[in-house]
Amino acid sequence: MEMEYLRSNVQLPTLTMTTTTPIKSDPLKTKVADDVGTLPVDLEGEADALADEDDEEDNQAIHIEGNLVPLHSAFVSWKSPTHANEDRAVIYRGSRFSVFAVIDGHGGDLASEYVKTHLVDILDEEPDLTTASLRHATATLERRFGELATAANDFSGACFVALVVVEDGSRTRFVINCGDCRISALERQKKHRREYKALSTDHKASCPLEKQRIARAGGYVIMDRVAGVLAPSRSIGDLDMKVPGMEGWVVADPEINEDVLCRDSLYVLATDGVWDVMSDRDVLCLAETSWLDNQVAHDGTVGCASSCEAIAQDSVARGSRDDITCIVIRTGDW
Repeated sequence: MEMEYLRSNVQLPTLTMTTTTPIKSDPLKTKVADDVGTLPVDLEGEADALADEDDEEDNQAIHIEGNLVPLHSAFVSWKSPTHANEDRAVIYRGSRFSVFAVIDGHGGDLASEYVKTHLVDILDEEPDLTTASLRHATATLERRFGELATAANDFSGACFVALVVVEDGSRTRFVINCGDCRISALERQKKHRREYKALSTDHKASCPLEKQRIARAGGYVIMDRVAGVLAPSRSIGDLDMKVPGMEGWVVADPEINEDVLCRDSLYVLATDGVWDVMSDRDVLCLAETSWLDNQVAHDGTVGCASSCEAIAQDSVARGSRDDITCIVIRTGDW
């Protein structure tokens, strides 16, 4: 099967992968949070600066030593064979909270690059991490990027899903979802029962609940697209879909849920280049099998990296032609 895949006419994408082992590895240099912060006065200058990063690695990871929730993680980001990679990813481990996010850009990469660059710092501006504060942070992200995009005459958009882990010993975790990225989990429950489940709901124009929401706002869906144009129904940016007369059709209102991070469990975050061709259970089973087959000397990061690559390869083999970005997280047995 491997040789058949290599002989196919599909050009294999270049693998971009970063791994982070918060307990053992050396700190990794990063650019994820190099210029996170409040929106600068020179909006057009920032747009140029973000665009200049296209020639560099799309994704970086942050590793900070400390008393953090024990887990391993890795990611891959593969470009579509038809266009430049508009996906981004964030892996950030901090003393206050950790963030794992995949970001799916469309109509250009300014929006996805902005979310990657600013998400962590905007979250850190919130004095407390609650459902309300994370909703406020997402609104801040939308407002600040809207100012930048308006100045740059940019109409790109970005969907994202983020797992936020509170590093206070409680193992509280939040999921922030805005768009059609998704996070799924294989969690160990009581009595060692394993449960496969999605932790977020896709925000697509094809979703009946989203169709109802759009209709209540005076909008319409044609061919499973908002106004016949956009497949995701929630996003950051997409200013051309948020003009007067179209208010509330495409929104940046996130779905947020709170729970406790489970021990000895797998979490997979991915863009729709994966979910359009693979089910939650298929992805989680593949991730678990690959992790078990490839962990080396109990190093879960190796297993996570192998799981990411297996998911990306299987997505391409199933016909995905979109950008593919995936994060796999394995929690410890604390």
